[in-house]
Amino acid sequence: MDLTNVRWRKASYSGGNAGGCVEVTVTRDTTIAPHKSGEDVLYMMRDSKDPDGPKLAFTAAEWDAFIAGVKDGEFDSIA
Repeated sequence: MDLTNVRWRKASYSGGNAGGCVEVTVTRDTTIAPHKSGEDVLYMMRDSKDPDGPKLAFTAAEWDAFIAGVKDGEFDSIA
């Protein structure tokens, strides 16, 4: 997956903190995730502490569902 030419954006709530942040980008190059090649765009996410590490690829529908879950508190810690 070659994402060297994309512009990653850090979450606005990161406050410039280098720890525990995610970065996102949107790309029309769906060849980077062949299993989702039928899509027009992909939303990509990575850990800002490990930019060369794994990346998650979301279709538009998956991204919308993820964002809705975040807003609804679905991923909030219960500890």
